[in-house]
Amino acid sequence: MITKQIAVLIISITLVGVMFFLGNTKYPQQKIKAIQQSLITMQTLETESLQTLTAPQQKHWKHLTETLQKATTDTAKIRANDELFTFWGKDAKNDEIAVLYFAEKAKLENSEKNITFAANYILEDCITNSSDFVKTGFKATVAKSLFEKALAINPSNDSLNVGLGGCYIFGAGGSNPMEGISKVLAVITKDSTNAYANKMLGYGNLQNGQTDKALNRFINAYNYNNNDVGLVPYIAMLSKKLGKLELANEWLQKAKVIFANDPNLVQQIENEFQSSK
Repeated sequence: MITKQIAVLIISITLVGVMFFLGNTKYPQQKIKAIQQSLITMQTLETESLQTLTAPQQKHWKHLTETLQKATTDTAKIRANDELFTFWGKDAKNDEIAVLYFAEKAKLENSEKNITFAANYILEDCITNSSDFVKTGFKATVAKSLFEKALAINPSNDSLNVGLGGCYIFGAGGSNPMEGISKVLAVITKDSTNAYANKMLGYGNLQNGQTDKALNRFINAYNYNNNDVGLVPYIAMLSKKLGKLELANEWLQKAKVIFANDPNLVQQIENEFQSSK
């Protein structure tokens, strides 16, 4: 369920959230944003999502929630969070809620692998669905706590530091994106060919309206890691945004070759490209 969703995110990151980045790149005032974020909790997200459930599903959710509330040991809490994770992911088909329970379970287990998985998944979701800046900031805050916990276990991991920086870039706790950029730059200073860090700095550049710098960062990121195929259509659309039509068409053609085995996706990319301005 969530594993499959991560595969989709590689491509959807360029197709769902891209128009936000190519249009308005400035967040509202940080204090206002922090106050708005504070109104969002896992419970408010669940309440919103409960409306999509059937009556039997709502009854089952209530039972699982009461079980978690009554849990007094870590073992019982882990089991209860795991059941809610399964419920939201498999039964309700809502990965947005499911991954939050997976994160709670991972923190209780103190598993670096699972904590990192959840942190990265939530951060990718922030990137993909960045147009809802309030909800994005809440999720980035959740991811930030996970990256910090993973770094406490493995403080020398550069990817974790880049991820933590990304959480700041996407507004964790109403923070200034520059806080995140400085964290990512520290990794770039150590290794200028770090593809993940280059890509994250590209997002930071977009937040600050530095679109030309962002384009260069994304191109570098792909050149350093050409398995990150989701960047290809992104680069094509960003180039078009900047009026670099020859470069844009070059990357569009590259995208068509990469995704040639999925004609529907190629058509979707083509449509996004033609409609972008």
